Amino acid sequence: MAWINVVPEGESKPRHKLMKEISHPASADTDYLIPSFLAIIQGVDKISFTEVKNYIDLTGIQLAPFECELLVEMGSVYNSFLQKAQKPDCPNPALSEEEVAQNKMKSIKAHMAQLRKKRNG
Repeated sequence: MAWINVVPEGESKPRHKLMKEISHPASADTDYLIPSFLAIIQGVDKISFTEVKNYIDLTGIQLAPFECELLVEMGSVYNSFLQKAQKPDCPNPALSEEEVAQNKMKSIKAHMAQLRKKRNG
């Protein structure tokens, strides 16, 4: 989520607005926690158990202890990726290493074709 929501250096919009199609990782059994995560992460630098407890108290939602731990861990991963995601060449974390390599190769081939086209007039 950090990768898709960050504004890369040199851009004025977040990636999700720059992209036509967004590739998401495969659905997980905990996808239902994403709306809660997004609500908690708004306006805070780090999700702690205090933020999760405040969210639970304000919304009346009931979460199991493992779900609270998962939300805190999601916040930690999100924050650690925020800085990396600002780099324009940061790969989409939803892609495998092979897909990233294939995309790089396609980009290199397209660039080389443009150079040949310019050279040949």
